[in-house]
Amino acid sequence: MELPRAVNDKACARGPRRRPAFWAALACLQALLPACASAYGAGTGAANFLKIPVGAKETSLGGSFTAATDNANAVYYNPAGLNLLQTREISFAHNNYIEGMSQHWLSAAYPYKSGVLGFGLNYFSVPPFASYDEYDNRTGNVDARDMALYFSWGAPLGLKHKHLRAASYGVSVKYISQVLDTESGSGYGIDVGVIAESTVENLKFGASLENILSSKITFIKKGARPPLRLKTGAAYGFRSFAGPLVRASLDCILGNDRAAYFAGGLDIRVMDPISVRIGYNALSDISNGLNFGLGFDLSRYAGRNISVDYSFGATYDFGDMHKLGVSYRFGPRRPSKLPEVPVAAPLSVQPKKTPMDYYIDIFNTGNLYQQRAAIAELGVRGGNDSFTLLLTLLKSENPLLVRDAVLVLSNLNSPRVVDPFIGLLKSENDYVRLAAISGLTRFKDNRTLQAVAGRLEDKSPEVRSWAAEVLGKWGDAGGVDPLQEALAKETDGKVRGAIKDALRNIGQAMKGAGNVR
Repeated sequence: MELPRAVNDKACARGPRRRPAFWAALACLQALLPACASAYGAGTGAANFLKIPVGAKETSLGGSFTAATDNANAVYYNPAGLNLLQTREISFAHNNYIEGMSQHWLSAAYPYKSGVLGFGLNYFSVPPFASYDEYDNRTGNVDARDMALYFSWGAPLGLKHKHLRAASYGVSVKYISQVLDTESGSGYGIDVGVIAESTVENLKFGASLENILSSKITFIKKGARPPLRLKTGAAYGFRSFAGPLVRASLDCILGNDRAAYFAGGLDIRVMDPISVRIGYNALSDISNGLNFGLGFDLSRYAGRNISVDYSFGATYDFGDMHKLGVSYRFGPRRPSKLPEVPVAAPLSVQPKKTPMDYYIDIFNTGNLYQQRAAIAELGVRGGNDSFTLLLTLLKSENPLLVRDAVLVLSNLNSPRVVDPFIGLLKSENDYVRLAAISGLTRFKDNRTLQAVAGRLEDKSPEVRSWAAEVLGKWGDAGGVDPLQEALAKETDGKVRGAIKDALRNIGQAMKGAGNVR
């Protein structure tokens, strides 16, 4: 394949007549790959093909996935994201790149004991291009191919803070191989990352260091290391005014091979099962940095948790870039067609119920949005099987799911939830303890009063304040002594105010009942 004219003229300008054919080919390739390796700009380090974003979904979002990653592709973007997977997953993407170049990406994740194992294969190939001898005579063709193998691990991070629900860490070790004609070089790199989930719903932060440790990749006598890069990012999910679910992500990348730059994207779930995506990456020399994409969740139609993603990008001179990806999450089979449930059925008609296998599958393989919607549906669905599944969710490691399950269960007004709720008061997560106190509000008796009063000595000021507020709402005389004891020891101003308000409310309730001591 002849190199693009713009690259050929600039990168392969004839130097000394004694240059061997291999060195001419090497000069061309070294100029070509940094210039258009990801349509995102130049670099001076080795293994420039690693800058090409992997995965069609991630590419359409500009590659801004440091905090947003929660799938098998986390082995590339941020290995800490592996810990967010709850089931096995495999993903594949084909990149129809510029000027006949291509990239194939394969990743897999496997939850194992206290964490998640990850694997990735990144294969980039350049079709044969012309080589010349020292007299500029055509001697044949030279091809090139690059490969990186990733072995990763993600697990919970025991980081406790009042503004964090959970945190994860991850490590990726990658073996890098580059081949040009008969010459080759290889080396390794190590990436590390963290993801923190904020107590603000659907808000996450992430950071990763790529090639924090690495070796030189040497061709002949010259070698270079893969560039060291620090990536920081944030991701947030919300409902727009028009109704669709929107996920926004933003990354800032700093490297020792170029100036800092930004990447960002929007993933909009316009309707089930279609998502529309747009992204921008400022590391762009041969394109405007914009990417577009579509996502199709085929779970309800294929009977399995399968998604298909597509991304599109254009360059100034080298044509369009297309990427197609397919991912599959293992889990129980879903019904091929879900039964329809009327929005407002007459009271005399029993709505047809969705099978429980569907909800079990969602909690095994679905995303957080699907799982939270399923919890609400279970509350409406009712029945002992729904109640039992909701109780099981109280053991979830995701505080948001626990909170939602608590709220739904408490609305069912069943005394069977009291013991599980009291058990949640011992959780290490502040968010879960707050939810448990809220759930117990409907079930006032001596046992629940003592349990909530015990939280007046909680390590979290928010939990202590909420416990005092609930005791005040109950207006029970049994809360006076615990509140007075807590007030004598409390040093936090806001908590002291909550305790005083609670004592005042109890006093007014006792006075109204004619039971003032």
